[in-house]
Amino acid sequence: MGKEKSLLAHLLVSSGDYMAVNIFNLMLIPLVAYHYNDNSFYISLFDSGFAIGSMIIVAYIANFSKKLGMNNSAVIGLLLQSLILIIISLNINVIFAFLLIIVYGSANSFSITIFNTNLQKRSTSEFMGRINSVKNFIVSLLTITLIPVLSRVFDISIEYGLLASGLVLFSYSLISFLLGRRFVYGKDYLSKEITIEKIENKKLA
Repeated sequence: MGKEKSLLAHLLVSSGDYMAVNIFNLMLIPLVAYHYNDNSFYISLFDSGFAIGSMIIVAYIANFSKKLGMNNSAVIGLLLQSLILIIISLNINVIFAFLLIIVYGSANSFSITIFNTNLQKRSTSEFMGRINSVKNFIVSLLTITLIPVLSRVFDISIEYGLLASGLVLFSYSLISFLLGRRFVYGKDYLSKEITIEKIENKKLA
């Protein structure tokens, strides 16, 4: 059962980056409206910054993940996104915000790639459909649960909304860190192989 549980943990934590994308889309318009004089140019600027960050990290993912380790890479990607949201809540200079959003996009793309690549590696092709279904269900469930709450917090205050969103992503990062400790699943929990045959044998046992 250990490997099955580690797979479910993998799916749960990997939903964090999809939440980060939803949070970015949720925060963009109110962020510009309240911190940057509702200048529509900045909406395009920040949106482009996220896209730029997502693209420029691609060439470095393999090298970074080898140096940092798989679990550390996932933790760092999520942690960076959470910290950036907290910093942006301070109403910083627009250029600094733009640069941070580039890093946000890079961190998001980095950890999404780490989670998804390892998810594909640790399961057989015939099992992949079921895994994707479970992952999509988890993402959808968390989205319809958390996003309305965060949206309400953004309505109260852009600063509170960003801080709450940062806290959500920090929680994902912390959970991923703890799951990779020896007393839970170990540092290789993102790469433990799992197949249909192994699950069936465990069920028969």
